[in-house]
Amino acid sequence: MMLMKMMIIIIIIIIIIIIIIIIIIIIIIIIIIIIIIIIIIIIIIIIIIIFIIIVIVIVVVVVVVVVVVVVIIIIIIIVVVVVVVVVVVVIIIIIIIIIIIIIIIIIIIIIIIIIIIIIIIIIIIIIIIIIIIIIIIIIIIIII
Repeated sequence: MMLMKMMIIIIIIIIIIIIIIIIIIIIIIIIIIIIIIIIIIIIIIIIIIIFIIIVIVIVVVVVVVVVVVVVIIIIIIIVVVVVVVVVVVVIIIIIIIIIIIIIIIIIIIIIIIIIIIIIIIIIIIIIIIIIIIIIIIIIIIIII
């Protein structure tokens, strides 16, 4: 009878030990699963953060590049406009100078022509006067 009791106690102890071991194993498994889940979540968060940083960097780079390109284009346009304006002004000044020179030349030519005509007229008048005087002298001589 005593032996039977001992056997039952041993069996109960063994069952309790087995149950405790099973509970410990389950707890360990649960802890491992929780750790794995936490690690996965951390990895996912890190990946998301890295992605966000990469996107931000790309956006910043793109914005900077666009701004630089726009500034360069604006500078080029300003330079081109200034050059065109300067060229046009220079061309206009040259044209005005040429026109003034042409007008001066024409005026000089006209003055020269007028002077020549006046000289010719004076010469003709002098010749006519001389001829008239000669004729008068001849007539006077003939009469005398």
